Amino acid sequence: MGIHKGEYTKDSPDIESLLELNPKVQLNATIKPSYETKLEKHKWKRNTNKSWLLVLHNWILNPFISCIANKNYYGAAKIIFSDNPLGLTCGMVCPTSDLCVGSCNLYATEEGPINIGGLQQFATEVFMKMNIRQIVNPKIIKNRNLGHKEPIALVGCGPASISCATFLARLGYTDLRIYEKEEYLGGLSSSEIPQYRLPYNVVDFEIQLAKDLGIKVIIKGRQLHRNDLTLEKFKDEGCNAVFIGIGLPEPKRASIFEGLTPQNGFYTSKEFLPLVSIASKKGMVNNSCSSCSCSKTADKLPKLNGRVLVLGAGDTAFDCATSALRCGAKKVTVVFRKGFTAIRAVPEEMEAAREEKCEFMPFMSPKKINIREGRIVSIEFAKMEQELYGQWVEDLDQKLTLRADWIISAFGSDLINIDVKEALKPLLFDKNGIPIVNSKTQQSSENWVFLGGDVAGVAETTVESIDLSVEMCGIHFEHPFGLASAPPTTTGAMCRRALEQGWSFVLTKTYGLDKDLVTNVSPRIVRGTTSGPIYGPGQGSFLNIELISEKTVEYWLECIKELKRDFPTKIVIASIMASYDKEDWTELAIRSEAAGADALELNLSCPHGMGERGMGLACGQDPEMVKQISQWVRNAVKIPFFPKMTPNITDIRKIALAAKQGGADGVTATNTVSGLMSLRSDSTAWPNVGKNKLTTYGGVSGNAIRPISLRAVSAIANELPGFPILATGGIDSAEAGLQFLNAGASVLQVCSAVQNQDFTLVQDYCTGLRTLLYLHGIDALSDWNGQSPPIEKHQKGKPLLLKNEHLPALGNFRERRYKLEKNLLNEIKENEVFFIKRPDNQPKNIPKIKELIGTALEKVGAYNDLDNSQQVVALIDDDLCINCGKCYMTCNDSDSHLAFVNEENCTGCTLCHSVCPIPDCIKMVPKQIPHCINRGIPPKEAKREVINNIKIKDGGRVLLKKLENLINLVDTRLDVVEKMSIYKYLEGLSVRSVVSEYGFLYNAYTVANNSHVLNFMLEAYFKLWSTYGGPQEIITYQDYLNVIAPSLEKITQTLVKSLKEIEPITYTKQCPRLLQKAKANLLQQNKIDNYLAPARAESLYVALGSICNIPNRNK
Repeated sequence: MGIHKGEYTKDSPDIESLLELNPKVQLNATIKPSYETKLEKHKWKRNTNKSWLLVLHNWILNPFISCIANKNYYGAAKIIFSDNPLGLTCGMVCPTSDLCVGSCNLYATEEGPINIGGLQQFATEVFMKMNIRQIVNPKIIKNRNLGHKEPIALVGCGPASISCATFLARLGYTDLRIYEKEEYLGGLSSSEIPQYRLPYNVVDFEIQLAKDLGIKVIIKGRQLHRNDLTLEKFKDEGCNAVFIGIGLPEPKRASIFEGLTPQNGFYTSKEFLPLVSIASKKGMVNNSCSSCSCSKTADKLPKLNGRVLVLGAGDTAFDCATSALRCGAKKVTVVFRKGFTAIRAVPEEMEAAREEKCEFMPFMSPKKINIREGRIVSIEFAKMEQELYGQWVEDLDQKLTLRADWIISAFGSDLINIDVKEALKPLLFDKNGIPIVNSKTQQSSENWVFLGGDVAGVAETTVESIDLSVEMCGIHFEHPFGLASAPPTTTGAMCRRALEQGWSFVLTKTYGLDKDLVTNVSPRIVRGTTSGPIYGPGQGSFLNIELISEKTVEYWLECIKELKRDFPTKIVIASIMASYDKEDWTELAIRSEAAGADALELNLSCPHGMGERGMGLACGQDPEMVKQISQWVRNAVKIPFFPKMTPNITDIRKIALAAKQGGADGVTATNTVSGLMSLRSDSTAWPNVGKNKLTTYGGVSGNAIRPISLRAVSAIANELPGFPILATGGIDSAEAGLQFLNAGASVLQVCSAVQNQDFTLVQDYCTGLRTLLYLHGIDALSDWNGQSPPIEKHQKGKPLLLKNEHLPALGNFRERRYKLEKNLLNEIKENEVFFIKRPDNQPKNIPKIKELIGTALEKVGAYNDLDNSQQVVALIDDDLCINCGKCYMTCNDSDSHLAFVNEENCTGCTLCHSVCPIPDCIKMVPKQIPHCINRGIPPKEAKREVINNIKIKDGGRVLLKKLENLINLVDTRLDVVEKMSIYKYLEGLSVRSVVSEYGFLYNAYTVANNSHVLNFMLEAYFKLWSTYGGPQEIITYQDYLNVIAPSLEKITQTLVKSLKEIEPITYTKQCPRLLQKAKANLLQQNKIDNYLAPARAESLYVALGSICNIPNRNK
């Protein structure tokens, strides 16, 4: 189907239909009933089906997993909590192995599926530690009407009601009343899931998130009962809607257990697990809120002893089994009716019980309880058999008796209480005694009574209010993220889809005049090998030999018009290319401006193909050509333009300077790096073209070139302060984007990350950057690294009880550690549990994007600026160490294979830290002993004097390099004897003195500004204030008075300013020691008194004294 005018940025209907399957940015929670979700999951499952399991969430997994991969934990939590207000609870206890994990595409690979539950738990736990409150969308608040004030009652403060109330509050409803019969909140999550599986602070956190939205009325001690809360009473009180979320409150009890109580040695799971929870969950009883972190547990654990039999094969049964061990049972056996292949519990639950030494007895049906003196002593079972046609029957001829001191029945739950059913009138019930419910709407037989359901809404916090906009060259960008001129913008339709998903700007694919049209070869875009043999998404690099756009200039001009018409607030930048021809560049620039482009990018850097045609790299490596092309474009258009820099050059700063001199408004840094990615064993390259399998050098992109791009951006920003830079090259996350902003970039172009994933990445990047800015302003989180909290001591991801015991988690050491931990557990009466508290963490000052641009530049400089006196050594944390041995296999300075750091021999190279698989297991800490260098064979020359722990090399010339202009002048304008006198003099000075004196010299030259004065200042200064003899007579004292004296006041003022910037000394008010030392140095050998008149000497001392008045400077 052809494309008609006005449709250039839209694909044909058949293609658009296919593209409907592409991921899209989720702006709202998903509205889909659980009934439909369960049916959908059946279509994608790759493992054995468990038909009784429910899938109660609807979010698309890929976006939140991508957020975690990009260290945007807040963004992941936002996606999770938007569709599931109980996201942390579900991450900890949801049976994911048979739900989302069962549908994971990686189930079909050797490595297996992703641990989705673990990722979900991790991201939401990090968000919990951030302690950021949830808010109602301000737009919702603004649009509230009288209907939002109607009262809504929710019965039961368990997971269902908390979830329902959260969604209702997000939609703007304000009169929400939750009724709970118990003194604690959280329902089954609190009462029936043990602390070690679901800590109460997690439940409390999710309740607190609901309270953040204004759900304030939680009434305890009220329940559904004919004598208390009834549907009829709710209706009479004016409730227009009621949500019933009481669960199934009563246990199913086999007839043989009728009349048995804990005094006989019998519990149901509904009796046993709440006792365990109340005793083990700090803060659950009496104060069920975030302010209860100081409350004590209500009671002791139930005391079990001897043999415990747990009847059942579901998750609850295994919770009972592992809890029984913690309550003192010596032996726990889980007995169930069917075989192992029919166990209802998820594999994780059963495996946990097996690891804790529980036993299993399949094919057993309980028939009779044996009681002696009022206590259970044993139980008789009949063997269960499955007939060939599938039916299960009891074989009464095969019986078995098991001794038991305690029996815990876990046969499920039911709604039996007549008083509760009376309270639910006039609802209709099914044959099992459960209220009839519409599986799509969750409405009961009475339309105003609901028993569940999914509703719309989105999780928001104060983070969402952060403004990410940035202005560059008069252009307003909604946020700094856009698409580079690359394969993701090959067509106008792709640019449209990118803007629809939320990208702030797009650059068109580079186009030229029709006379320069190209035809690409294939294959041309291949995965990189820089990260090893990794296949699928997540590539560390790509290589392409793609040329510029194959489409005509007229096509792209029409696309620009359409995009600006339909997206007036978005920025469209035209990427253009021509040969070194004034008329071509002028025509392209004028026509692109006329089409409505907000700015131009001049592609002067395509590293392959185009250079052979006299375009791209052929122009971009020559500063004069770059300057001339920039002048042509500047004379042709008024809109901003940005030449695109090539990294395939020795000094990119020269090219950027040429662009600026030519009138460019800024630059793009950088294009791809020329490279040859891969040669196969048969010597052919990949990609290769045609029968002869030829290849060429292509452009490497992605994370592999991020260090090169960061260097280019920072180098240009340091050389040309304030010059706008559009960064590109390895930006694959908000964190990476922030690095480029700190290095001096104003906006960020993305390419390879989209090739790895899709256009929806922009949501991850924006939420991630907002969070980084928000956390930056919170003092309480100052020890966080971005969105990553400090690493806690752990093994296998679990917190350590024993610390600093130097016991590895392996072999005999592991057994000793286990015994010590067990003894420690017996001594612990109350665990310290982290509860979130309100008020939440509030940032003091959230930086704007423009405030972050270039903040890292002052810390990036020349190698000789680095201080080699401040050495570090490796420090290994035994508690985190997994004893893999990688550190000492990597370190070439080790004499043994033990993970022990010899501080004397450690050179601080940091290689062991770089290859350690456990974050923060190895830290680099200051070296406490003298740093002695092993030179191999001692040098023949005399040992140089060590001054302030720094060895001055190369006759002091290295210190002059700190002031590049000065060293150049010394080299070019002084003769050998004069230079040697300077260098040798420097050997005798401390770094402190050198910096001070060179600040004086450099600024003196700046004021005087002629070579004669520079020459005089250098030589006369050294002659006066050094112990080195040097050339005896260079100038006379009269020369000094004639040339220097008139400028002395200006010189000393400049000296003060210079010392503020470069002298590494802490200045304090009224610092007499500094003045005394300065005066003592100057008076050495009475030089100053001999050469300067008293008035002049005094003026110099006064100037130096003024330095002491600089308050609290520590540079």
